[in-house]
Amino acid sequence: MAGGFCDGSDDAPAGIEALLKEAVRRLGERDLLGQAAAHTFGLLPDRRGAPAHDRRKVAAAVYGVTPSGSASTRNRRSSSSSPRPY
Repeated sequence: MAGGFCDGSDDAPAGIEALLKEAVRRLGERDLLGQAAAHTFGLLPDRRGAPAHDRRKVAAAVYGVTPSGSASTRNRRSSSSSPRPY
């Protein structure tokens, strides 16, 4: 469970957090990708408990972009602008 970071269901939340922290560490805590991931997953003290939309907004700002709409909105937009196959 949680990639070996926990022993059972009682330990799952802590194990999942440890797994995410290890992933961010491997991405590079000082690297843009690692910083964006830390914000996205709420691993920084000021991001813990923040709504997902707010975390995504801050993560996008790390790259100097704005977060787009939901996946279904993106899919509708991209499918309407892409050419139809024959």
